[in-house]
Amino acid sequence: MKHSKALSAILSAVTACTVLPAFPAVYAAETALPDWVPADFRSACTFSNTYGSTLIKDDIICIVTRHTGEGTVKRLPLLGSGNCKTLADEWYKGEFESYGDIYPYYHVTVYQPEEAKTVVLYDYDTVNNKESDQDDQYIFAVGPELQVTETDWRGFVPDCITEYRDFIAETGKEYGLGNDGFTSCNIDGRGSYVLMAAGSSGFVGSYMDSTVMVNGKKQQLKTSGCNTKYEGPEPTDQGSNFVRYLQITEPAEIEATFTRRTDRSELEAFSVTRKLKAEKDSSGFITVSAADDPADEEEWRKYVPDTSDEAYTFLRSEGLVSCSDPYNEFNIDNRGDYLIAAAANYGGLSSAMAMIELEKDGKPLRLKSVNCKPAAEPGMVIDGECLISYAKITEPCTIKAFIRNGQENYQKETAITVTKNSEGKLCFAAEDEFAFLPTSFEEAEAFYKEYGVISEHKDYIVCCGATNRTTGYDILTDTAGSAGAETVKKMQYSWSPDTSEDGADRTIQIIVLKPIRQGKLKVTVRHAREWNPNEGRIMQTKFYYVRDYLSLAELKITMGDLDSDGQMTAADLVILSKYLGGMQTLEEVQFFAADLRNDNRINAADLSVMKRQLTELKNPPPPAADS
Repeated sequence: MKHSKALSAILSAVTACTVLPAFPAVYAAETALPDWVPADFRSACTFSNTYGSTLIKDDIICIVTRHTGEGTVKRLPLLGSGNCKTLADEWYKGEFESYGDIYPYYHVTVYQPEEAKTVVLYDYDTVNNKESDQDDQYIFAVGPELQVTETDWRGFVPDCITEYRDFIAETGKEYGLGNDGFTSCNIDGRGSYVLMAAGSSGFVGSYMDSTVMVNGKKQQLKTSGCNTKYEGPEPTDQGSNFVRYLQITEPAEIEATFTRRTDRSELEAFSVTRKLKAEKDSSGFITVSAADDPADEEEWRKYVPDTSDEAYTFLRSEGLVSCSDPYNEFNIDNRGDYLIAAAANYGGLSSAMAMIELEKDGKPLRLKSVNCKPAAEPGMVIDGECLISYAKITEPCTIKAFIRNGQENYQKETAITVTKNSEGKLCFAAEDEFAFLPTSFEEAEAFYKEYGVISEHKDYIVCCGATNRTTGYDILTDTAGSAGAETVKKMQYSWSPDTSEDGADRTIQIIVLKPIRQGKLKVTVRHAREWNPNEGRIMQTKFYYVRDYLSLAELKITMGDLDSDGQMTAADLVILSKYLGGMQTLEEVQFFAADLRNDNRINAADLSVMKRQLTELKNPPPPAADS
């Protein structure tokens, strides 16, 4: 720092005499710049997210920094630095305001060294007449062939979202990465720097801290921000990522620890610690490397999705427990001895994120996690967010999976049983989703007596009825409404006429329906011939509201009640007449209530039925005479 102050004093004196070591002004108009050099505000923003503030390529130096005013800084060389040619010095203004009426700018400068000597650059604040700190200087080594290497902290420490994610993902190389269900962390050494990076996966209320002990003494760490820079009217994807670093100047023993707590006063916390060492190499430079045992290529990588493509494929594959709707997906499956749980949302709202919690033999199962970001569905504006969690299972056990929407209580609970076969291999099996269904005629008959024609079981709609198969009549279902439903199972159990007392082929038929999407749903069960369903009789009709995760809530609808006052009156007749006359529309629930003939159509026949029923209500038949 004394050296910096001395240089600053010299520079100030030289500046006063307007005699600065000049960079020859050769701009882009005279020298064609590579395509990767930003040429406008948006490309500068992309550059900043991809490379941070600096990129060395084609033996030229490009520096991109964000400011809140044009021309507020000048990028100057320190005295004694190598000679450079200035290829570009441009300011690009943002399209949207950042703070009040302040627009952001990107300052883009490009230099080409002209001699094999260290290049040191720094920013000079022309508004406040203040130079940048020594830690903010840009330092580059230029070799005999004018090849350029960045030797300041930016050459080793991630300073943008892309470099941060790459550093977090470096797990198989040297131990490095620690995970809990919400946070990822990597601790490692690069050059003479100790690096610690961490990020929370949307977990509100988490507190992250990191400490580095050098030869038993706690050190002060520096911080680099690594969030995405978004320039638009509605900033997104700001994240909660940070990188902390420390430069080591002497040989030392180092212990670095990362900790996350859900509350600052919490005693137990997720923690990752690793040991490092700083040694001088043959050239006398300090190098930081691992002192603990480097892990082998981690086994989980063979089985667990850890890229966007693998995550998306896993989410869409058949699993032990899986589900997909337009906004959320989840999948729980095993690969090898690893139990993998994936949850994703495509609506852009973390509050609606599918979440999976697992218990092993009644105790919470500690999971490790991998953050992936599969591509959004075609046509969707916001990319999906996906969290892959996994645990290696080593012994037979029972695992309970709880899947819920972030705004609701648990929507699904499934047991997964882990056993060993004769060869000692672990076998995973989820409980039968349809274990509640009967498996014999006697059980089916008892089921029908207990639950009736239409009942709900684990968010399935079960339609059940008795028929005589010798007559050609079946139990048929039809559905209507915005939710829709699909048939997922059909079953029938019969008493043969050879063994029944009356010689009839008595049969219990069961049809299982599953809602397709959120909305309203009408389910009707008929006893009729398949080729002429309207000739039979309606056994029962029920209405549902299909909620998040396709869970069911029964809708109570009074037929003919279009104004929701709980009864059919002349006011409802007026509403139906206006609808048929094209003067009024009906909501979906009103449409259900107006379908008095139960044919999923509203026409004059329904109006006639309503008139007749209203007349009967006004003029009820006389009571039956006593016999």
